[in-house]
Amino acid sequence: AVASVALLYTHPFGALLWGSVVLTAVVLAMLGRGGAYRRLILWQMLAFVGFLPWAYVLFGRAALIAERGFWIPPVTPQNLYTYIRDLVNGDAMLGIMLPSVLVALLWPHDCSSKPASGADGLDGTARLLLLAWLIGPLVLGLALSVAMQPLLIARYLLVSLPAVVLLAAMGLSHMMITRGLRASLFVAATGLTVVSMYTVPQQKREDWRGAAAHL
Repeated sequence: AVASVALLYTHPFGALLWGSVVLTAVVLAMLGRGGAYRRLILWQMLAFVGFLPWAYVLFGRAALIAERGFWIPPVTPQNLYTYIRDLVNGDAMLGIMLPSVLVALLWPHDCSSKPASGADGLDGTARLLLLAWLIGPLVLGLALSVAMQPLLIARYLLVSLPAVVLLAAMGLSHMMITRGLRASLFVAATGLTVVSMYTVPQQKREDWRGAAAHL
């Protein structure tokens, strides 16, 4: 509950992430998937109570943004792709992250082949929570951008980066069936990481020091 309160106070997209995960837990609890989700919901209600003072301020600012507009540009397919690419640090990393995430989400739970670490892998309900963590802020941010004002930019999606990394790591571990494949994936991941460090375009920063010196 304390971690959830910290998340809710961190950024409005933290609230979108919290809502996505809690809503998924509610659906799973209604489907009778275990008492753990009911306990999770009860703890999150405490977090919501702790968030209420800031929620009043946040909704007031949201109403002001809806009335006056905001500086964020409208969402287009091109800049949406750019946001996702920037989240994982370039096209090269996206090329390895995306297949790995898909493998983690689609890997059969009862498959006889296990990850190299020997872990049992994610079951269906855990994968649903990670999926909500992964796409919830993006989907809700996109919906709010269409319904109200553009609110979605690349750095706001950082709340989903832990889910990207967790799912990508799980997908890679599932694919490491043989020693040769492990070595190949390690070399590929390392090479793409190095390549992305030198190929991702660096955004031009404003020269605030120069402006201050001029004044």
